[in-house]
Amino acid sequence: MLMGFRFRKSVKLMQGVRLNFSKSGISTSVGRPGATVNFSKRGTRTTVGIPGTGLSYSKSSSRRSSNNAARYYAPSNTPKPFSEPGFGFFSIVLILLALIVAISSFGAIEKDGNLAIGLGSVVFIGLLIFRVMNKKAKYRAAITAQLVKEAEEQEALEAEQAKEYSTRIALIQERFNQNLLSSDGRDMYTQRATERSITLNDLDLHLERARVKHERINTILTKYGDEVGNKILKEEFWIGMTKEQVIDSKGRQPDKIEVEALKTKTKETLIYGNKTSGDVFVIENGTVARFKDR
Repeated sequence: MLMGFRFRKSVKLMQGVRLNFSKSGISTSVGRPGATVNFSKRGTRTTVGIPGTGLSYSKSSSRRSSNNAARYYAPSNTPKPFSEPGFGFFSIVLILLALIVAISSFGAIEKDGNLAIGLGSVVFIGLLIFRVMNKKAKYRAAITAQLVKEAEEQEALEAEQAKEYSTRIALIQERFNQNLLSSDGRDMYTQRATERSITLNDLDLHLERARVKHERINTILTKYGDEVGNKILKEEFWIGMTKEQVIDSKGRQPDKIEVEALKTKTKETLIYGNKTSGDVFVIENGTVARFKDR
């Protein structure tokens, strides 16, 4: 049985930084015993522990897995919610490592002369903190700009709606003046439009229905007079009414007309629905001779 071979070689570049060679490739380790970060093509591995106790904690982040997750599971064109940036786990670990390197370097200045490493660690910490604070400032500015934009859009929408409702209230009064809307209808729709307790679409629909209804009333009364016109509006029928009066009373053309030419008269049968269960009017010489309504 063949045994698995393992190859690993480490080269110290400077204090706290080592270059590692193995079968899987080249990696870089930064830190000291107790706090180490390893960078490789497979990802980042962070190890924090207490030297001499055997206790440690490691966390790995794989580049390939995160890329695949983004490729296969991240929905496209999905807006990302705002999330305020802060000091994540990785940032905290880097700051701790830099502090360890800085303290160790300043403590060993007289011995090894590592002033540059210590100063570099301090600068690194400062840059990291500045980066996080800069992200926070940009985040807050973006949130403020978004809130201002939403407030302006809402204000513009409310102003446009107020204008539309004012136009409808004027239209209600105009329909009343034209005798196309009753006084009760005018008062009701004006109140609902003022309170905005009815949508613009519903208000337009009700106003159009009221206009058509009152326009028909005015047309019928003008055409036939009050006495006959009110009978037609109530959909009443009688012997002797004309074909036109029947159609106006029903408010529509018949579904079927049967015409029969006799020697002394012309017979028309107006059928609404069907002969069995519908309304049937027999017209002889232009007037109703008999009828059957439901």
